[in-house]
Amino acid sequence: MMIRRIWIFLCAMALVSTAFAVEAPDSLTIGRVGSDVVLRWTAVPGATGYNIYKEVDPGFDPNMTFPYVNDWPSLTLSDPWTGGNQYFYAVEAVVPVGDISGTILDSN
Repeated sequence: MMIRRIWIFLCAMALVSTAFAVEAPDSLTIGRVGSDVVLRWTAVPGATGYNIYKEVDPGFDPNMTFPYVNDWPSLTLSDPWTGGNQYFYAVEAVVPVGDISGTILDSN
């Protein structure tokens, strides 16, 4: 009985140790290029894509809303400028197991 409990504990530890946390996308910049708002960020090792959130409320919580763009494969996003409104963006890295990393919030 003792050997079986130790085996289960070791298997559980192996599963935990193989999981990894990814960093939030770094160096998020937002600028205007022509009539577009352009977001750029650096790659997150292990990420398969990025979720981008866009809201008018500076205090929005990305965990409480749907992504503006889901699983974006690139490190840049051009968003047409609509004028008149200030928008706030968040970028999250998506990892292969579906976990989401930390978030960087910024505004234009």
